[in-house]
Amino acid sequence: MTKKDIVRIAKMLYQKGFLPATDGNISIRTGKNKIFITPSRMCKGFLKESDILTVNYDGKVMSAKGTPSIETKMHIFIYKNRPNVNAIIHAHPPIATTLSTQGKMLENKSIISCALLGSIPVAPFAMPGTSDVIKAIKPYVKKHNTIVLAHHGTLTYDGDITKAYLKTEALEYLALTHILAKIIGKTKKLTADKLLKISSLTKNCPKN
Repeated sequence: MTKKDIVRIAKMLYQKGFLPATDGNISIRTGKNKIFITPSRMCKGFLKESDILTVNYDGKVMSAKGTPSIETKMHIFIYKNRPNVNAIIHAHPPIATTLSTQGKMLENKSIISCALLGSIPVAPFAMPGTSDVIKAIKPYVKKHNTIVLAHHGTLTYDGDITKAYLKTEALEYLALTHILAKIIGKTKKLTADKLLKISSLTKNCPKN
């Protein structure tokens, strides 16, 4: 993966409305103790490869000009604790972010694509850019690849940036169907045995 991949995914997220204005941050692991990460205070839909910063695990900028995302420490924490993770996306998709204000785990077992994601933990609110964010996500980082940040946004990560993106998109779809199901009223959930069969048959779904 390269800086070009970050720019590509950033534009997709911006066009989807998941990264409005200068919101969010994206990174990829690029060798031992180094990451590429998006800059602070820049619209992710207008990024160029030259805007992407190289940062070491101490948070020091090693190449390019600019200020790295205020959530750089959060990204580094995940990379240190998840050696199989090579890409991280922190976004602000509107529906999932709205639901995050309820502080409840997201789960919808009535639709196949959503059921495959399973339960999504909601980390308690922490002031962005502080060490409190790390404390908030710490209980979930090793067992989940998708976390909702209460009153803030979403956090998805995986072995490559495309898979991390698909998790963000699937999560927003889950949030939408969750709201629609609440509006419609009582829904019938898939049984546990059907959910198990779905999971075993669908190998390419971006599971949590």
